[in-house]
Amino acid sequence: MISTIETIKEMRDKGKSIREIARIIGKSAGSISGLMSRNRDVFPITDTQMSMLKEVGRQKKSSNAIRKMFHEALNPPGPPHKLKENAKEYDASRLPGFTLWELEKKQCHWPLNEGGPFLFCGEVKAGKNYCQIHQERAWRAA
Repeated sequence: MISTIETIKEMRDKGKSIREIARIIGKSAGSISGLMSRNRDVFPITDTQMSMLKEVGRQKKSSNAIRKMFHEALNPPGPPHKLKENAKEYDASRLPGFTLWELEKKQCHWPLNEGGPFLFCGEVKAGKNYCQIHQERAWRAA
């Protein structure tokens, strides 16, 4: 267990996100995050995280907004997003898209890219989950 903690610390110090560390080690991101939380002597709260905690204390925010703040602080942006192989011209026109945190109930949930963080269409829904164009594509594929 100690060698795992040391390995995680080395990767974290090199700037790897929790998700990347989890993929390399073969564990879930939640287990890595939990291990880091339980071992605060090895993984102290950073100044960025502390300022976010103070900000949350000062303002009333939804739990989704708080999760988004921590997600952005703990997972630095990665390489540019790669469109899905079967992407159409319409999908490219929808970029930069919406992250899961920005997506609202009435917006299209069609994923535009491969690999995280996923980006979604975000157009106004025509059906249960998708906009008119993606609704048609979903039913044609079935």
